[in-house]
Amino acid sequence: MRGLSLLCVVAASLQAADTSTVLAPLTGDEIFSRMIEHNTQREGLLRGYTVQRAYSATNRSGKLYAAEEVRMNYAAPDEKTFVTLSARGSWLVRDLVFSRLMQTEAAAARGRERTDSSIARANYRFEALGAGEVGGRPCYAVQAIPIRKNKYLFEGRI
Repeated sequence: MRGLSLLCVVAASLQAADTSTVLAPLTGDEIFSRMIEHNTQREGLLRGYTVQRAYSATNRSGKLYAAEEVRMNYAAPDEKTFVTLSARGSWLVRDLVFSRLMQTEAAAARGRERTDSSIARANYRFEALGAGEVGGRPCYAVQAIPIRKNKYLFEGRI
């Protein structure tokens, strides 16, 4: 997702002038530093965007409990708003799951929670896993390891 595309952009900027897709071996710390530098540049340019999302809740056999289509608007530096375009199925599921998910995302974008959940050295450590190709672009693979427990931090492979 966002982390993957950022790592691909970082990797693409590191390619030599020739067309070789072989990436120089980097440590997790070096990859993290370059990603943070790219994030800073991107944040300086990003003013806002709008995206349409579809949320759904199903059971293991595929039965749909609820679905909701929303438009999310982002305005720099920290505002996310959600507008429901359509909704069907269980009101309870939509209220307890989808609404809370959107409220949590909006809260995480603002103030202290925004800082607490950012991909930054205060929150994560990266371990280099290797390099590969995604969509024809050379990319680094890393393991993101949260430094502390926080409901907004994730652990996983990027």
